[in-house]
Amino acid sequence: MNIKAIISLGISIIAFGISHITDKVGVNSGLDPWSFAITRVFIAALIVGAIWVRKARTEHLKLRLHILRNLAVIGIGASGLVVLLGLLAMSSTTATNKGVMQGMYTAVTMIFAYFMVHERLPRLFVLIFATMVTGLVLLTTKGDLTLPNPGDWLLFLTIPIIGFANAYAKKTMKGVQALTVSFGRLFFGILFLLCFLPFMTWEQWQTLASGFKWVLFSGLLSAVSIVTFYEGVELVGPTLAAAMMTISPAITAMIEWLFLGQRFTLIQIVGLTLILGSAMLLTRLQVSYAVPPSAVDS
Repeated sequence: MNIKAIISLGISIIAFGISHITDKVGVNSGLDPWSFAITRVFIAALIVGAIWVRKARTEHLKLRLHILRNLAVIGIGASGLVVLLGLLAMSSTTATNKGVMQGMYTAVTMIFAYFMVHERLPRLFVLIFATMVTGLVLLTTKGDLTLPNPGDWLLFLTIPIIGFANAYAKKTMKGVQALTVSFGRLFFGILFLLCFLPFMTWEQWQTLASGFKWVLFSGLLSAVSIVTFYEGVELVGPTLAAAMMTISPAITAMIEWLFLGQRFTLIQIVGLTLILGSAMLLTRLQVSYAVPPSAVDS
């Protein structure tokens, strides 16, 4: 792997890992999740949109009418519902739990791809997926005979949404540049979130005044992680890029432990290890598997 690819994917891994921390700190500081989600996606869309417009002039990127419907489906799911559910979950779960969903997204995407595009699953998929589910149970329940908390249930809902969005992108967006998919996803994501404006109160927007720096930082990190991941895919291909991205939850866990005082039990550490290890193994077993940029920014 050349130095440019290492730098691009390294930046994406760090940005994605830190983004979960900023989401958690922002919600804990009193930010309303609804106004947070709308503003965060809006900022990311502006940044990625500006990059897309600049590249469109030299690389002839276009948003053709026949792909807009597909981008809308991907955007509503990946940058609409998933972002909103993730921020709503932050009031009762950890940033690490949100981060480890990245590994689960990879596995569930393969399941959807099996049915939607008839993509073959690796021979060891069932065993690996069972290991990941076991790890998720250990992480969210701490090994006790208790149900996960409400925030974790919200995060569970994001898994099939992202899995479907990724498989749908693989099925419908062949030949479309990754940056175009990223921009379209954010564009339709913000359009979807803006539909909730009539149901929001002024008090919800007032919370932005005290924690806008976290909203701005989160939006910036989202944009950076998408753009640099796209550059990494262009340089080394989607499989290796996806494998490297499974490192980001470990960064989230480390930061949360060092700076937010989060403590993990031995059972939770075992669960986290099972998920991360299985996710990386999955990406190496299926060399033909392509993870579109919608897997990032969740």
